[in-house]
Amino acid sequence: MKEIIKIIKVQLDSGKAIAVPPLGPLLSQNNINPNLFIKAFNEKTANDNIKYSVLIFIFNDKTFDFKLLSSPISMLILETLNLKKGSSSSKKIIYTMNRDELEKIIEKKKKDFPKLSIKSLENMILGTAKNMGIDFK
Repeated sequence: MKEIIKIIKVQLDSGKAIAVPPLGPLLSQNNINPNLFIKAFNEKTANDNIKYSVLIFIFNDKTFDFKLLSSPISMLILETLNLKKGSSSSKKIIYTMNRDELEKIIEKKKKDFPKLSIKSLENMILGTAKNMGIDFK
């Protein structure tokens, strides 16, 4: 029976994974051929144009599987609010987010956290936004 011996989380651009550090060495040190993962990932995400958080499950028989998660919360915030980057200081407010914008981000992110309550997910998003200089009203 396959047993998961390690889970690796990485962020990769869709269809553009390559075997350079840190990805290649990270997979190699876990006895996974980086080219096999890269081929599978790039084929699965070739038509997308986003950055994915990826969970790579490494099994005891030296095989792997992976799960695509949505973009990191900070990237979803920037996309939804049409911002290029967050503030250099969390005390410097650069944008005030409204309820509709928050709901859009929650909708995109909730499939990554199926067991998390909406309130907990909301707090996680608002905490990230606050660190980026984004207020909520």
